[in-house]
Amino acid sequence: MRNSILILFLFLCSIIQSQTLIPYRKGNKWGYANRSLEVILKPKYEAVGFFYGNISWVKKKKKYAFINNQGKFLTPFRYDFIGKYRYGTYHVKIKDSSYCVNNKLEPVKCITYSGCGTKGKQICIHFTYSRNNKIGLVLDYYDDKGVTYDTLPAIWTNFMNNENCLFAVRNDSLWGFAVREDSTVNLIINYQFEKVKKQYHSNCFTIINDNKYGFVSSDGSVVIYPKYEKLNDFTDYSVTKAYIDNSFWFYVDIKGNEYYKKNIWMKLKHLLRKNIE
Repeated sequence: MRNSILILFLFLCSIIQSQTLIPYRKGNKWGYANRSLEVILKPKYEAVGFFYGNISWVKKKKKYAFINNQGKFLTPFRYDFIGKYRYGTYHVKIKDSSYCVNNKLEPVKCITYSGCGTKGKQICIHFTYSRNNKIGLVLDYYDDKGVTYDTLPAIWTNFMNNENCLFAVRNDSLWGFAVREDSTVNLIINYQFEKVKKQYHSNCFTIINDNKYGFVSSDGSVVIYPKYEKLNDFTDYSVTKAYIDNSFWFYVDIKGNEYYKKNIWMKLKHLLRKNIE
């Protein structure tokens, strides 16, 4: 019986340690929630970072500290700044001293990289062409099967595509979305959006109507219809910043889950602001 309890305890601990935690907002305080929107670490900080290797930073009273994914402090609030985790290190500052630490919080040499590459990816070249003020697309790409050519007809006034061959296409004034299936092009989302922007850090598209922002997933599903004042590109843990006004923002994930505590006062404040405008 004792061994069974110990095994269950270790199993539960492993689940807690392995689950992904996303910064979660309640009012002006930050904590962490899991992918099911269950609050794991109570919102009580001015700001928080993302977890990398079970380590993240939190900010309180203008000072920073490191914690693990169980909320245990690994350092006191002694840092004046902790930067984003890059290339296996954090950039930290204490007064006039600036240096980097690894995920064991040991001082290490700061590393910087620049440039880009195409390792592991096929090389694609995109050509647009025009007929009667309409445009189409020629894809000329190279892979282990050789050279392949794929052409979309010149029937739009503009278009964009992602790596999944989802096409944002515009007729005379509005944008929709289409996919190529064999020798035909099928419109899967009708022309209804005033503007579309390709996200550079994901295969999603930002959609815009009446200066409100939403997004379409990489497979062509409208996850969030335009409703935000501003929406950034998806980056860490497939989440991005979404603004419901110019000052209040939170994280939303690629499935449309919003990582913040909704309350009636916030809704009333937002409605009052919109009515004044």
